Amino acid sequence: MAGAPVIAYVAFAAQLAPLGTAFARRSQMTPARFWVFVWLVLWAVMNTIGYVVARLHYNHHFLSYIFTPLQGVAILWALALFQIQPVARLTIRIIIPIFVAAWALALLFIENVNNFSTFAEPVYSILALGTALYTLVARSSEATEPVTQQDWFWICSGLALYFGALTVLLPLSAALVYSRPDIVTKAYYVDFAVNIVACLSIANGFLCSARSTPSGSFSSPASSV
Repeated sequence: MAGAPVIAYVAFAAQLAPLGTAFARRSQMTPARFWVFVWLVLWAVMNTIGYVVARLHYNHHFLSYIFTPLQGVAILWALALFQIQPVARLTIRIIIPIFVAAWALALLFIENVNNFSTFAEPVYSILALGTALYTLVARSSEATEPVTQQDWFWICSGLALYFGALTVLLPLSAALVYSRPDIVTKAYYVDFAVNIVACLSIANGFLCSARSTPSGSFSSPASSV
């Protein structure tokens, strides 16, 4: 990030908002929130290592290939826990090992770890985006209280923003990084702005009071289903 615009540093710092909020509200840490927190930690660690590696003038694209499966498992598991219907929860959990297997095959036969991911990370982004949007629609349709008071609303909205931008950014970067780097740079500026809003939305989700899960069990740190 040497020589990066101010918005890049703001976006980098914005990751601390949901992390700090989650820690401050750890007494309200439900299983779903915990796995979102794990995803946030992995995201922050990846970006921090990437910053250090970039400052040393080394290629850091390989980091996404290490962290993508870990992040994918964490966020899909969190989204599964946000589901109302057991069938939806089970379906998302079944998708997780399929995603990991697809990532491994892509890494072996398709991907170039020295460049932007053209398959594994876009698939991860599309899966997470689709699941976050589904959760918003499914939970909103059966909500009996204002959705703006629910953690899933703010967290899934933030995730939808983040993964929506990433779904566009990744193939664009892979296609144009050598021929039109100026377009890729501008796309990253937009992505930085989206990430700031996404982080604030997720942080707001952690500020919401923990409530009973749709299945009837109380959402407490001891709950794990």
